[in-house]
Amino acid sequence: LYYMRQSIEQTFDLAKNDVDLVPLRMHTEETFRGHLLLCFMSTVALMTVKRCLATRKKLKSMCAKMALRDMRFIKCDVFGRTLVMTEASKSANLIINELKLNLPDVVNL
Repeated sequence: LYYMRQSIEQTFDLAKNDVDLVPLRMHTEETFRGHLLLCFMSTVALMTVKRCLATRKKLKSMCAKMALRDMRFIKCDVFGRTLVMTEASKSANLIINELKLNLPDVVNL
């Protein structure tokens, strides 16, 4: 029970400090519930990324925030109904390759 409690406390700490769980200016209960749902979803996503990074030797030293920031800068160019992915940075390519992600070069809409 002690370890389960510690795990729950760490999850809430992550949600409060890294995902900004504490809302500002919530006027309705519906808005608060929506904010709470999004915060918990992003907490789960962040914890999943942390676990994935921890299982890879080359990515073990990279924090989740840095990995997500590097992946954020992958862009694409739009040509009519076609999206062409631009070249990813070295760190983003390392993440893509190590996690075996599949990013297409071209997407037709």
